[in-house]
Amino acid sequence: NPWIYTAFATTGVILAAVYLLWMFQRVFMGPLDKEENKKLRDLNKGELAIMLAFLLFIVWIGVAPSGFFNLTEPAVGKLVELGSWVSTVAGP
Repeated sequence: NPWIYTAFATTGVILAAVYLLWMFQRVFMGPLDKEENKKLRDLNKGELAIMLAFLLFIVWIGVAPSGFFNLTEPAVGKLVELGSWVSTVAGP
């Protein structure tokens, strides 16, 4: 019955999300209990600029993935060809 599989999968996704949020809160939002961690600084401007560049790249892939896929399509096509050649030579 597909409803049982759907309910099981949905429950798994919900439990995973709850666990990840719980873990995030404990790891990143907890108190600073070690003295050496109290000396750590926040990100400087250079580190923030690099993080912003990565964030813009991630948003670009999410909003307009066709541009990214067009860029990577030739390389992925060659990998697919190589994979089909390997499976032909090696057998099933």
